Amino acid sequence: MELTEVLPSPRNYPVNSEEHAIVVSQGKNYPHFTLHPHFREPTTKEEWVVFILCRIVDHIPLAEDLIPTFIPSFADDASCQQQLHTMAQVLEVPQVLQEPLYNDRFLTYPGSTSKHHAYKGGLLRHTWEVSTIASYLCQCLRVDAYTVYLATLWHDYGKIYDYEPYQDGYVNTSHKYKIHHIHRSFAEFMCASKDTDTSSELHEEIGHAILAHHGIKSWGSQITPHTPEAWLVHLADLFSVQVITTRNA
Repeated sequence: MELTEVLPSPRNYPVNSEEHAIVVSQGKNYPHFTLHPHFREPTTKEEWVVFILCRIVDHIPLAEDLIPTFIPSFADDASCQQQLHTMAQVLEVPQVLQEPLYNDRFLTYPGSTSKHHAYKGGLLRHTWEVSTIASYLCQCLRVDAYTVYLATLWHDYGKIYDYEPYQDGYVNTSHKYKIHHIHRSFAEFMCASKDTDTSSELHEEIGHAILAHHGIKSWGSQITPHTPEAWLVHLADLFSVQVITTRNA
């Protein structure tokens, strides 16, 4: 079975040609990203689509002529979990490295307390979106799908320590400010990976992508991506947070 056979059908997302501060030119048949002298972060979903797709072609070698613009079709929580399981099986991921999919807090906690995916089950939904987006793009980019899948599965796992239930919602814990989910996600993955016979070099590649998934320091990242896989995880994460319309809580 191929990875493409288990991915949900994508649906196109229209891109507005008015990118404002994002400058796009056609070079070698691909859009090229350059910074405006007075560059600001994108403010609309259309701007984020353009920004992310242009960063993809800047940092990740292309394997095909076209890069699709899409968001995954909607799936309920059970489907999200099942599809992540199926992707793991297709990629022959060891059971111990599928730990997040068996953790009740991971399956029910929000993706944040006030920003993106801030509802029960939002962490699972966000992880599914990032994994699905990245897996789609693996089909047209020269990147390692195994590395990308595990980095996306674990990238926000540490958030189960950043939040805790309170009354009818969730609040931040001291862990978020003292340690933070990025470092905890990395530590939890590296601990789990010790029980596998996968090479330490591969674990390092996955760990790097987890640590770098926020992209730049001003967005909370301690390091910037240094591999195509890490860039893809970062940009898929951005797509989920900035482009996809989250469901109502």
